Amino acid sequence: MLFEIEPLRGVGPLRLGSTPDEAYEALGTLGLPPLWMCLGGHYSVVRDSGLGISPRTRTGELEAVYLEGPPESGSGDTVTYRRIDLFAAPYQQVVDALRKHTTVVEDDHAFIAPELELMLTLSWDDPDPDTFERVILSLPDPG
Repeated sequence: MLFEIEPLRGVGPLRLGSTPDEAYEALGTLGLPPLWMCLGGHYSVVRDSGLGISPRTRTGELEAVYLEGPPESGSGDTVTYRRIDLFAAPYQQVVDALRKHTTVVEDDHAFIAPELELMLTLSWDDPDPDTFERVILSLPDPG
């Protein structure tokens, strides 16, 4: 399944700003029943590819979507922005491609595109990571 990042809107069937019930229903369209994650206090789906999808709600609306991977190669699950495969492409290639369209700030293991409300993180466990392990799309901070 293709999961296209739509900054300030959502990813796949998950729409930023939707209610928790709408987010839960959207998760249910992804082929597996959502599971309650006690430690994080949210529902999540882990697809057969290994791609984890977790909507995060606050004050009654979906404020962020966490995508954790990478999905298994050849599984059919792809997370993209402007046709850039955010998990499969080498992380520096992703950052260079994003910088053609927006500002990207590096902060340790994270790369943040503030105008897109998009953050991509490298693995903390791998001393020399090749690809991103997490993509987070969020609403702007109301503060």
